[in-house]
Amino acid sequence: MMVGGMVFLSSFVLFVTAVVGFLYWLTPPKRRLLISSILIWQRFLVARKQVFDRKKWVISLLLALLIAHCLGLAFLSEKYGKFIGLDNRVVILLDNSSSMATFTSDGETRYQKAVKIVKEIISKLDMNARVMVMDTQGLISSPDFDLPREAINVVDRLKLGASLDSGTSMLNLQIHRDLEGANYYYVSDGVSISEPEEFWEIISVFEESDNIGITEFDVDTVPGSPESQKAFVTLLNGGITQQKVELRIKGVGSADLIKEITLEPTSSASYVFDISEFDEGPITARVSAERDGFAIDDVAHSFRRTNKRLRVGLVSSEGRYFSSLLNDYPNAAVTEFSPVGFEYAGNIDLYIFDGMAPQEPPRVPALVVNGIGPWLPAGTPVFDPEIIFKEQQHPILQQVSLDDVFIDVANQVQISNDETSLLALDTNLSILVANNRQPRWVWLGFDLNNSNFGRHSSFPVFLDNIIHWLMDVEMVSYAGLGPVRVRFPGDQIIGVDGSFITPTSSGLGYTQFFATKPGIYTMKSKKNNQLKIVVNALDTRMTSINATRFINDNGSLADKGGLFSQPNMVLWLLLGVLVLLLCEWVTYNFRKTV
Repeated sequence: MMVGGMVFLSSFVLFVTAVVGFLYWLTPPKRRLLISSILIWQRFLVARKQVFDRKKWVISLLLALLIAHCLGLAFLSEKYGKFIGLDNRVVILLDNSSSMATFTSDGETRYQKAVKIVKEIISKLDMNARVMVMDTQGLISSPDFDLPREAINVVDRLKLGASLDSGTSMLNLQIHRDLEGANYYYVSDGVSISEPEEFWEIISVFEESDNIGITEFDVDTVPGSPESQKAFVTLLNGGITQQKVELRIKGVGSADLIKEITLEPTSSASYVFDISEFDEGPITARVSAERDGFAIDDVAHSFRRTNKRLRVGLVSSEGRYFSSLLNDYPNAAVTEFSPVGFEYAGNIDLYIFDGMAPQEPPRVPALVVNGIGPWLPAGTPVFDPEIIFKEQQHPILQQVSLDDVFIDVANQVQISNDETSLLALDTNLSILVANNRQPRWVWLGFDLNNSNFGRHSSFPVFLDNIIHWLMDVEMVSYAGLGPVRVRFPGDQIIGVDGSFITPTSSGLGYTQFFATKPGIYTMKSKKNNQLKIVVNALDTRMTSINATRFINDNGSLADKGGLFSQPNMVLWLLLGVLVLLLCEWVTYNFRKTV
């Protein structure tokens, strides 16, 4: 590329020089004037013209060549600026990972300092230069070479990412290495991404800072005591000094749990709290310290399940698939009933009818498995049914895979306006029905002995979804910062501060949005179903904000030569053209040039 560019540039300059020289070599026709004493005038003109007119011609030619040369360099600087001493191709990789949100001693974040450096690099470039701005989080989806002023706009629009994981792989960063003579600058704190190849000039904005963060937060039922729940918390001092920390556990219906802790640098500690006194709802763990330069990891969230025991009535002749699952179900008390002479008991919250159905619609929330009653308009049994319709958006089928489930024979029923068909063989008949009226019930149209579904890995999830839906218990999902993708048809997403968030994508029963801060997000569907999404920043790498791969450098540009001290050459060339044109005009009017 360099040889071809030099040949083109040299050819262009020679061509312009030849054209200008040829134009000045041409002479207009001589004027013929009738005057007296022609011999005297001829001798006078010969004596004067041979010396003085040639000098004017040479001066005029030199001025024209200089003007053409400066204009040619200015026009060619966009493509061949490197060959005339201009840095006309620059690639800048800006680190916008979460660690760049760390505050420095001057009150600015590392990212703010990095943005200033990037803008200074761009502002020192020539006006015809081309700049490609890339980011480590991959938020700039299609980076391209832009003019400096457009590149600065790209930097202004760029935001901090929410994770340490790089969205721009080092392989992608080497795609543009073939640009011979281009300058490559990587502005980072060196915490998130691996060190790039040697052709990148690293500008570090790293500065050590104190930080206390939560790296683990779990809320679960105590084994053997389903009415008791405990919270497990792990703290990490990712800073450089000893810190006195206050850890506060906050829930619903009881006073906060507070613990004072002293942590040494780069050390961690774990604690267990009994949260049985809290009511059902969100649980928050928060740490505070005198010196903390990174705030994202100071809080973590979870969800406290209800203390109330779920009383389940299992009506089955054998209970093969349900007995073991229900006995292990958190906070559930199971009572088994015989299908023969069945009568409702007054202390059961939810019934599961396995292989039979009551003579009338269930009086309490219920799951009916392969039972036909007078209140169900049954159709003809179908052998080896092929499911053509799946309501995957419904909460009952959330996270349930049916791809490798087979059914030998299934019953089917017609659905009414108050019912939803979840698995259907055609538009009118269904083998999985959810009744939306109170009390809710779910009907499954095949015996688990005639299918592999009861032994499938999705069956426990399926049963858990049914229990939550029947009892109208709030569904909860957990995710990390950044892109969050859940199997839920969300039409509205409410953020942690109560504002509405626009989904980045949706379809096929999935919804995706971008979570920028920890908290509990609420997703609602058109059917008024809700999903609570608990987003946390629980990552040891994130709390370790001083784990840089770079040598400590404040990112100053004072000692950077070359690019940062280079004037805008195109403006100087155009200014030179203007001065030369002025000289040409003055000399011509004073009869010093032709």
